[in-house]
Amino acid sequence: MTGMLTSRNMDRKTDNRFRSVLRAATDRLRACLADAPAGSGETPYLDALVLLAHAASMTSEQLFAAFEDQVPDPVLAEYQSFVSDRCDGAPVSYIRRVKEFFGRDFLVGPGVLVPRPDTEMLVESALDEIDRLRGGSPHVHDCCTGSGCVAITIARERDCTVTASDSSEEALSYARSNAVALDATSVAFWNGDLLAPLRTRIAGGQTTGPAIITANPPYVADNEVDHLIERGWPEPALALAGGQDGLLFIGRLIREAAACLPDGGCLMVEIGADQGPATVRLFEEAGFGEVSLIRDLGDRDRVCNGRWYRR
Repeated sequence: MTGMLTSRNMDRKTDNRFRSVLRAATDRLRACLADAPAGSGETPYLDALVLLAHAASMTSEQLFAAFEDQVPDPVLAEYQSFVSDRCDGAPVSYIRRVKEFFGRDFLVGPGVLVPRPDTEMLVESALDEIDRLRGGSPHVHDCCTGSGCVAITIARERDCTVTASDSSEEALSYARSNAVALDATSVAFWNGDLLAPLRTRIAGGQTTGPAIITANPPYVADNEVDHLIERGWPEPALALAGGQDGLLFIGRLIREAAACLPDGGCLMVEIGADQGPATVRLFEEAGFGEVSLIRDLGDRDRVCNGRWYRR
């Protein structure tokens, strides 16, 4: 009897079916990410599933169909490496090197902010404004472009001239690669602080003032970013830290946009869920009209829009 139990235990230990491997990885992630910063370790099963499908080069549907099959040794080794990276705090998107946004896969990795679904609200707002303009090929400038997800999506979704800027040359390397991969090489990417590259080119007659400026600037309070970094948050602080109250770059953008926009031009800025009223005040104090807030699918303030009228 003892020998039979030992044999069964050994079989259980070496059970490398997809179902069992997924269960073990889920348990491991649940344990090692229990103390992760809020929002970074809340989906251990989904993380384990996505990484296993990636390691096996399968869709989720194919993986479910293969649940009772044995995981090939090379796939198992790579998967265990992925799970270890995830336990160390690497986002699933960094491990896979890709993140879906607006139905397209964007290359991401260390040094660039991972696109969030909430940022699709910023794109939707810009597309609605382009449709309202009805005609021509309006110039849209995306500030703090990061991976280029907003700029490239707008260029692919509408007939318009798109430029973009970011202070991080490392982030721009991802953006340029994404533009090539997603057939959006018409987008011009410039390195510089906020809207400085745009202002310089407007002053030099190299481009016109954009009808629309979009931006997903850093808007997390510095002390919160410090806490995240201390706990191992892997995304660059440069893309997150927005000053003492998170409004530093939002306020600067609003002031700088007024010098770049033509009469009736729009500024659209992604904001934190608790920054709506303060951002509206910043827009109005800078002289913008028709200021409005757009709420995300979680019913939280997510985008603030304002229209600039020259006096």
